[in-house]
Amino acid sequence: MFALAGAALAACSGDDEKKNTKLLTFHVANDRTLSSGLTRKNVTMPFSGFTVLMNEDQFMYTGDIKKIDLAQVTLIDGPITGFLFTCNDRGKRRLMQSTAANMGGYIVVMYGGEPIALRKIDSVISDGALFAHIEIPKDRDVAKFYEELSKSVDTVEEIKKEKNEGSTLSW
Repeated sequence: MFALAGAALAACSGDDEKKNTKLLTFHVANDRTLSSGLTRKNVTMPFSGFTVLMNEDQFMYTGDIKKIDLAQVTLIDGPITGFLFTCNDRGKRRLMQSTAANMGGYIVVMYGGEPIALRKIDSVISDGALFAHIEIPKDRDVAKFYEELSKSVDTVEEIKKEKNEGSTLSW
């Protein structure tokens, strides 16, 4: 009886874990003075302190991401560490449309409602590979945070598959 109760609780805790998974969301932002509407808010990046006026409506979310990698890009002033988000087909279309329509703006990557990465929109991204500079507090371990993000992507993929197979789990 205890084994059956333990198995039932384990199944419930797995569903709870899935329902409590933090989501990545991708938003368009601007640093210019714009008339602020109901769907825009100021967001200050936690590491650089850079403030942008972000559209609260997301254009992509975790379900549009195939995988995440830690990456480093070397610029004139030195290397920059960031996340390389590789989009699935739907994400590629959304990323291309958003970058084409918002040249000169920014992409703010949020995780659980907190800003974690920033990217200047300097070109149309049509290949579905988005590199964004990491914007997390210095006291956070980047490797552990990367693992958490990767797990979030895997969990959302699992939920999507279960939903397609007729699971009763829903968000």
